[in-house]
Amino acid sequence: MISLAFSHVGMDLTWSGEGVDTIATDQNGVVRVRTNPKFFRPAEVDLLIGDPALAEKELGWVPSTSFEELVQMMVDADMATVQEAVDGGYAPPTPPE
Repeated sequence: MISLAFSHVGMDLTWSGEGVDTIATDQNGVVRVRTNPKFFRPAEVDLLIGDPALAEKELGWVPSTSFEELVQMMVDADMATVQEAVDGGYAPPTPPE
């Protein structure tokens, strides 16, 4: 999901490291994603996938938005929020080193 989100704004990420040492750099070698040890869960399940079968069966609900479209919508909303802040005279937050 992270790579998909960055790709939507024109950044291709390269991942390296493992566990708490995992980072992602952009095309210019700038670190764009760094694992925060405070939030790292070493026993995390490798892959979590939701199953909408019950909602389809009980409610007749069928998804109309793909995962990729959802990520793009979320990134667009975040970018609009940041742009509004910049337009209002606020600087975007600088990530910690």
